Amino acid sequence: MKKKDTTKSTNSKEVDDTRNIGVLNKEVPKKTHLPSYQYAGKESVTDSIAEAIPPQIIPTKRTGSIFAGMFIIVLIIAIFQFPISSILAGKIDVAIQIGYPIMFLEFQLSGSQESVFKLGMLLIDLLIYLIIAYAIDVVLNLFLKKPIIQSEEDQKKRPAIFKNRKPNIAEKAVEKIAEKKQLK
Repeated sequence: MKKKDTTKSTNSKEVDDTRNIGVLNKEVPKKTHLPSYQYAGKESVTDSIAEAIPPQIIPTKRTGSIFAGMFIIVLIIAIFQFPISSILAGKIDVAIQIGYPIMFLEFQLSGSQESVFKLGMLLIDLLIYLIIAYAIDVVLNLFLKKPIIQSEEDQKKRPAIFKNRKPNIAEKAVEKIAEKKQLK
């Protein structure tokens, strides 16, 4: 085989091959069209980032549940801190505050003109709750996926290396029936 010049274009590669045909000794050019793929073998930025992040620190569906649970716990704490004794004593300058660590909702029984709802404080609290919920979820993922915590029976249920198992009686019977049908 003889190879001639290889020409390159911007979109594809064309290779000219010449062949000798037996008795005639005539050269017939054969062109092979080799496409060039612009994105072949390239990964996107999101794929490379996803491979770099361990699966234990990726948030799961539990993060939202933990976040909602924390918000409900804050509301329950506010209910327990309700100043019922001060109201029964007749004090009217009592304030009911909701939010932990920063109060984002405050009711003044004396009727002051201040804003009841504080959006900035609520956003800060929600950000803190979200960070704590994420941290709790990561810790749960680490503990639940570690084989150290699992008992020996649980470790045997999910082996790291799969072994070839022997076929049971039902599988052997099905194989024999299939063989007999193939022979007929």
